[in-house]
Amino acid sequence: MSFISKLKQWAYGRYLHHLSKGDAGGQRPPLYQNDYLANAILMAQKKQLRLVIYTCIINGYDHLADPLFCSPNIHYVAFTDDPSFTSTFWETRPLPEIIRNYTPGMANRYLKFHPFDFFCDSYDAAIYVDGNVQIVQDPMPLAYLVSSNIGIGVHKHCLRKDVYDEAYACLGAKRGKKKAIARLMRRYRNEGFPKGFGLFECTIIVYNLHNQNGKRIAHRVFTELVNSDCGRDQLILPYVIWRQGVPPDDVCRLGNNVWLNPFLHIATHAK
Repeated sequence: MSFISKLKQWAYGRYLHHLSKGDAGGQRPPLYQNDYLANAILMAQKKQLRLVIYTCIINGYDHLADPLFCSPNIHYVAFTDDPSFTSTFWETRPLPEIIRNYTPGMANRYLKFHPFDFFCDSYDAAIYVDGNVQIVQDPMPLAYLVSSNIGIGVHKHCLRKDVYDEAYACLGAKRGKKKAIARLMRRYRNEGFPKGFGLFECTIIVYNLHNQNGKRIAHRVFTELVNSDCGRDQLILPYVIWRQGVPPDDVCRLGNNVWLNPFLHIATHAK
């Protein structure tokens, strides 16, 4: 276990202690009475959902870490093109036939935005995580953070404010396709997509598998990815949310910084 994982476990333990015990007089401070995370923790303690955590690793892009928390109500699934991959914790599944001819990046994004196609019959909620994410403690409260009206939850981006800033960052880092990103930004401006609307992290996405709004949003994101050919889902999700008339804060329920999320640890990619 890494030092950061240990630190997050300790900090979260202190948070739970304070949440359950309150102050010296036994009262829970107002901070926690109105805190999304506190409410989600309390709900998770009352009722356990059928939860699946899933990821996708293609061409050895990541070294999948075993979760540090297991429960009968939580199932871990890894889609992979490596038939030799084995794990004590992760159920391995081959890549679905429908994505066999996709590029690795688009195959990953198909799975990221289509959990309803694979899990809705057996689970109440699904959490997509990138292959470099390790679960370090009970992730069940994350499922309760998602708005019941929207059905999908992500983190707010901790560095940039909108897709236009993100597009410049992608071009500077040579991520995505330059001409396709430029065309996409021109289209957004022509359609009136405002600056400063918000930017989301897509490292982890939580879905309510009973919510059709979340399903429509996820499928629209993938369709826009295919049509734009930009290769960057972070440039697509805010636009789709805007088009749906959803306030960005209703989606950014997981927090303002994915790197500080107490439930997970993010490692560097293997490639």
